[in-house]
Order: sequence, then C-alpha cells, then structure tokens
Amino acid sequence: MSKHNSPDPVVLVSGASSGIGAAVCRLLVEQQFRVVAAARNRDRLEQLAAQLGDALYPVSYTHLRAHETYITISYCGIWV
Repeated sequence: MSKHNSPDPVVLVSGASSGIGAAVCRLLVEQQFRVVAAARNRDRLEQLAAQLGDALYPVSYTHLRAHETYITISYCGIWV
C-alpha cells in the first residue's frame, strides 16, 4: 500500500467487526491511518478497538431498527 499524503487521513470501513473488514482495519492502522470502523456487532467492534487503540473509532449499527435503511456515502480518493 502506498504512503498517504494527507496530514490527517481517515478511512471508513464497513463490515469491520470480523473477517476482511477487521483485517483491513488492522492494515490501515499499521499504515498510520485513523479508521472509522462500522459494523452491526458492537462487541466485536469494541474488541477490535481495544486491540488497535485510539487510531480506531468504532461505530455500531445496532441502534437501527429492522425496518430502517442506512446508506453509506463515501468519496473515494487516490493518493500517491
């Protein structure tokens, strides 16, 4: 992965509580990104946050009711 040029890079990762999402969070924190980690499983998000420290901010979708819809809109940038 390339080094980033932004002075305060933040990345949003959804599905971050396990599997590929959690692995991406770990990789990004190792590369000195700050990560907003979003997922439905609050307990696993908290465990990931405990492992990765202040660089990771967990956001749980558990407050949403079954009939609600959530949308994530993100801007994809490229750094060199």
